[in-house]
Amino acid sequence: MKKLNQVKSSNMLNNEMTLEQINQFLASKAQHIQTAFKNRDYLSANQQLLELIQVVPSHQNVLCDLAITEMRLENYQVAYDYLQQAIQYHPHAVEINTYDAMSEVCYFLNDRKKQKHYGRLANQAKKDAVQHEKN
Repeated sequence: MKKLNQVKSSNMLNNEMTLEQINQFLASKAQHIQTAFKNRDYLSANQQLLELIQVVPSHQNVLCDLAITEMRLENYQVAYDYLQQAIQYHPHAVEINTYDAMSEVCYFLNDRKKQKHYGRLANQAKKDAVQHEKN
């Protein structure tokens, strides 16, 4: 089983990069990840996200996307661990997708109690999100 945050990249950021170079690096990673997801190439997306998580280790969306790739690769406990990190880093601002992914991974881990708990949190977050929208 893979350890969390184990991958180092030769393309990693360094202290001598300009802001423009950093933005180009992040944009390039995002494009590769988006393309990999679109092609259902979860291994490639996972590899790109493992590099990106080295740069932004507490970014909730990156942790959630990484968890989703791990789920698709059937590494359910690793996925759960990434989602736990996302929730721990952002306890008062958990994204709907994080709750949805947590409910899904709990299904695969056969933890029905947690599956229902996170499913309810996802549903409540969705209700809260649309409550503020104008008709």
